[in-house]
Amino acid sequence: MTTQTDSSKARYEPPWKGAADGAAADLALADLVNNLPRRLTVDGMLHAETLLAATGAIAGFAAQRALMDGMTAEQVVDPSSGFRIVQTINGGYFFFSEALDQALLPTSAADPHKLWTLAASGAMTAGLDANRLPPVAPMFEHVAKTLGSGREGATSVRDCAFMAPARELLMAVWPFALMCFEGQVSGQALAPPVPVGPRWRPVIGALAANRMIRHTALAVPPLKALTIVMETAIYASKLPPAMVEAAVSA
Repeated sequence: MTTQTDSSKARYEPPWKGAADGAAADLALADLVNNLPRRLTVDGMLHAETLLAATGAIAGFAAQRALMDGMTAEQVVDPSSGFRIVQTINGGYFFFSEALDQALLPTSAADPHKLWTLAASGAMTAGLDANRLPPVAPMFEHVAKTLGSGREGATSVRDCAFMAPARELLMAVWPFALMCFEGQVSGQALAPPVPVGPRWRPVIGALAANRMIRHTALAVPPLKALTIVMETAIYASKLPPAMVEAAVSA
């Protein structure tokens, strides 16, 4: 799998610049970055690793939902869709496909909007040497081999635990992420509110991850932060959409 990271010093421009929902995308990103930490604060304390995991989970699940946009549940599970459903011995099931992996990874140096590129950029801005960027293949391998085990959704980083399992974190924060994407927070300033199209949502999640990696750099070393974001995103991208989205209507 290709994991090129654009080392160009050119100023990053979001892909929605000039789009009809571009202003809504800017607002959604600001809402996610500014308000997600507050929603994860408990008794005045914010656990940095949990914030990174929640942000990674949003980015990974948004990538999955964008990839499946327009598909019915029946079409998603149809063998011709390209998605392979893997069931674990404890009854859980997960989605695998090359397209899901590539939804998180750049296909070339000219593909600057994927999670890996933006998260790695945030880690390097926070002080990680470009030569110490970790290989991404072991991250996918870690996620796959821990599915259905007591380590499911946990990071490969030693002595790192979140305030809730990654699956529960995603189900807790996804409804708020949808509020941001659908213009129900600051987007209400637009008349009428403009929802952000599915294609921009993974980029918003990836940019939020970039910001969180930088914002937590004093508490979490950037290599650790990058690993947390990526492994949680990979895990979230494989979760059954019906299970996660059930939390929205709960």
